[in-house]
Amino acid sequence: MEEIYEEEDPNLQVTYCWHNSRCLYRNTTERGTLLEIIDRPAWGLTCYMDGVIQSCEADQDVYHSTLVNSAFRYFFKQSNSIRVCILGGGEGATAKKVLEKRSIARVDMIEWDRDVLDLFENRFRMWGKGAWDDERLTIYEEDVFEAERKRRSYHIVIMDLFDLTIENTDNWIPLLQKVGRWAKNCFTLYVGTHAPFLRSSDPILRKVRRTLRKMGFATHISYNYIPSFHGFAVFLTGVRESVNLINYNI
Repeated sequence: MEEIYEEEDPNLQVTYCWHNSRCLYRNTTERGTLLEIIDRPAWGLTCYMDGVIQSCEADQDVYHSTLVNSAFRYFFKQSNSIRVCILGGGEGATAKKVLEKRSIARVDMIEWDRDVLDLFENRFRMWGKGAWDDERLTIYEEDVFEAERKRRSYHIVIMDLFDLTIENTDNWIPLLQKVGRWAKNCFTLYVGTHAPFLRSSDPILRKVRRTLRKMGFATHISYNYIPSFHGFAVFLTGVRESVNLINYNI
C-alpha cells in the first residue's frame, strides 16, 4: 500500500501530499515535540517537527551555509580564537558549518531536547557528520529561556530556532534583548521563510531590526531560496557598531 505523508506549510497555508514516502522515525520527545524523519523520493531524508519541515537532506547545506556565512561575513581584525554560541541547531549541521571556519576555538550549542540530539548524533549523522566528535563543541541541554539568565560572552551568537511569527514575537523579543548581550561582535538569527519573496515592510522583520538597532547593532539581511521550504529563508545579522570590523574570508 502506498504511503503518503502530508506536510503542513503554515507560511503558504497549504498542505503537500508526498507520495511513495517512507517514515523512518516517528516519536514524541520528552519535550512534547512530534519528531519525524521522512524519506521522500528525489528529496532524501527530511526532518519534521510537529508536522512542519525543519531540514531536508537535499538542500540543508544551502540553508546552513547561508545562516553561518551571514554571521561570519563581517568580523574584527584581531580575532584568532573565535568563540561561537549556537541556540538550537540540534541536528548538528550549524555546528558543522561553524567548525569548518578558520580560527574557531570553541562552539557552545544550547539545545533543550535530548531526544533530538540523540537521534542526530547516533542515527542520522549525515547532518552533523564529524561535528559531534569535535572537542571544540560543547552541548548544553538547557531551555534557551533559562540559559539567557546566565552571563556568557561570545564573539558570535547564532540563533537557529523556529520561525518568528506575530503570535510568538512578544516572547522572542525579550529573549533577543538578553541573549544579544552575549555577542561581542555579531548576532545572527533565522527569522523565517518568506514565499514567494521577502517584503522589507514585513512587521516581524521591522520589529526585530528595531530591537537589534537599539542594542547597538547595525543590521543586515541575508536570504536564500530553499526548495524544500518553498520559499526564501531569511536571516538577520546584527553587527556591533562599536568594533572595528572587516570583511571575513568566507
